[in-house]
Amino acid sequence: MELPPPMTKLRVVYGELTFHQYESTSSFVSLAASSSLKESRIRRLAENLADAIENGTRDQHSDALVNELNTHFDKCQQLLNSISSSINAKAMTVEGQKRKLEESEQLLNQRRELIGKYRNSVEELLKSEP
Repeated sequence: MELPPPMTKLRVVYGELTFHQYESTSSFVSLAASSSLKESRIRRLAENLADAIENGTRDQHSDALVNELNTHFDKCQQLLNSISSSINAKAMTVEGQKRKLEESEQLLNQRRELIGKYRNSVEELLKSEP
C-alpha cells in the first residue's frame, strides 16, 4: 500500500520515529486533522509506521511510539467528531434563528399594514365629519 507523497518521507533513525518533512508528532497530527483523515486511514498510517519501524531498529521504545500515535490519532478523531457535531448543532441554531427572524419580520409587516389601514380609516372618519 502506497502512502500519499508527503507521508513517504517517514523514516526511522536510531530506533526513534522522525518525520523528514514535519517537525513533530503534533504538527503531523495537525496536518492529519486539517486534512480530515478518516479513522481507517489513520490506522493504516499507524500500521505502515509499524512496518517501517519493523524494517528498521525495532525496540520497546518504537512500539510505544506506535501505540502512542494510535492513541493520539484516536483522540484527534474524537475531537474532529465533536467539532463536526458542534458545527451541525450551531448550523441548526442559526437556521432556527433565521426562521424566527423571518416570522418576526412578517408579523412586523402585518402590524404596519394594520396600522396603515387604521390610520386611513380614522382619516376617512375625520373627513366625513361636518
